[in-house]
Amino acid sequence: MNKIICLRPNTSLGYNKEISHLRSVEPPIWLMIMANFYETDILVDADACNYTKEETVEKVLAYSPKKVVILATGAHPSSNVQQKEISTELEKMFQQKGLEVECFDHLPIDPCKYGSPRWDLVDISKYKAHNWHAFGQSSRSPYGAIFTSVSCPFKCSFCQVKSFYGENYIQRPLDDIAKDFDTLAQLNISNIKMMDELFVFNPKRLDLICDDIIGRGYHFNIWAYARIDIMTDKMLRKMKQAGINWLAYGIETGSERIRKNVLKGNFDNNRVKEVIKMTKDNGINCLGNYMFGFWEDDLSTMQETLDFAKELNCEFANFYCVSAFPGSPLYDEMKEKGIELPTNYLGYAQMSKEFKPLPTKYLKAEDVLRFRDNAFSEYFKNLPYLSMMKEKFGKDVVKEIQNMTKITLERNI
Repeated sequence: MNKIICLRPNTSLGYNKEISHLRSVEPPIWLMIMANFYETDILVDADACNYTKEETVEKVLAYSPKKVVILATGAHPSSNVQQKEISTELEKMFQQKGLEVECFDHLPIDPCKYGSPRWDLVDISKYKAHNWHAFGQSSRSPYGAIFTSVSCPFKCSFCQVKSFYGENYIQRPLDDIAKDFDTLAQLNISNIKMMDELFVFNPKRLDLICDDIIGRGYHFNIWAYARIDIMTDKMLRKMKQAGINWLAYGIETGSERIRKNVLKGNFDNNRVKEVIKMTKDNGINCLGNYMFGFWEDDLSTMQETLDFAKELNCEFANFYCVSAFPGSPLYDEMKEKGIELPTNYLGYAQMSKEFKPLPTKYLKAEDVLRFRDNAFSEYFKNLPYLSMMKEKFGKDVVKEIQNMTKITLERNI
C-alpha cells in the first residue's frame, strides 16, 4: 500500500525547557485538513509526543510509508520560521531512507476547500491550552482550535503571515464553521483557540457565528484575536454570551510616535484604554501583546510601553522583541540597512537561548532583549496586577504566576 504520512515536527526542540510547562500544545489543524487533500489516515504529531528527530524518523518508518508530507508551522505562522531548520533536517533524513518527501514552510492548500479537520487522526488528550487561557478552569486539556478565515487583510511591516497563508484573505463558509463547533462539543473540548489572525473583524459575520454558538447551547472557553480600532460594546456583549472569555489585542507600543511608524491601526492610547475597560466591563479577560525594539525605539519609548502595559493591567501580557521574519517587509528593510540578522532559525524563536532580536537606531540587540526579559518580570510581579488576579481568579492562580516569574531564561546575548 502506498502510504502517505502527514508530519508535524517538534516545535519545542531548542527552546528553554524551563518554560515548556507553560506553553500550549495546539492541535495541528492544517495538517488535519491536509490529510483530506492527500487522502491519508496517518498523521504523526512529533510536537505533541515530544519526539526527538531520531524518534520522529523511527515512528514514521514504522508505518512503512512511501511518502512523507512535512509542514513547518506552530501555534502561529511565525513559528514556521523557527521550525524550518528541523523540517529540512527531517526531510534529508527521510530522503536518505529512500522516501519521497514534500516539505512546506507555507500552507500549500486552501483549507476552506477540503472539509473539516480529521480529529480521528490525533490523540486529543495530548493537547493543552496556554496556562493563562485556563485560569479559573478545571483543566488545560483537551484543547481545540477552529478557524473562520485565512490570512489577513492588513499589511503590518513586521508581520509575515502572508508568506505562510498567501496574500488573499479568505472567509470560511458558516456551515463548515458550525460543523466544527459541533465536533468540538461532541469531543468534550471546551478550551478553544480561534486561529484567525482577525476573528473580530466583520461585525455582521461575528454576530452570525456567535448566535450559532449561543443557539446550540454550548459552553466553551474561547480565546481570539481582536483589533482595538473596531471594537464595540455590542460586539463584546455578544462574544461573552458565546463563551469568548479572552481577547488578545495587538497594542504593541505605548508610544504614540512609534505606533504611527508601525502602521498598526488608527487608534491612540486613549482608545486603547477605552477598549480594554470596555472589554473587562463585559466580563472578558484581556491579553495585551507588546513589542520592544522597533527601529525608532530607545529606552524611553520602551519604558513608555512597559508603563502603559502596567496602567492597562491586562489579565495577561505577552512581551516580544521585534524580529525581521523572512517574508515580512521588515526583513527586506533590515537587509537594506545592513543589519546583522540571525544565521539559524532558532535565532527567530523568542523563547530560545539562541534568540537574536533586532537592534534599533539607538540600542543594541542585547539591550532590547535584556529590557524585554526584565519587563516581563516587572509586569507579573507588579502588586496591582497580582491583587487584581487574586480577586478575579484566586490565590492558586497568583501562586502559579509567582512561580512563573521565578524562571530565568537562558540567553546567549
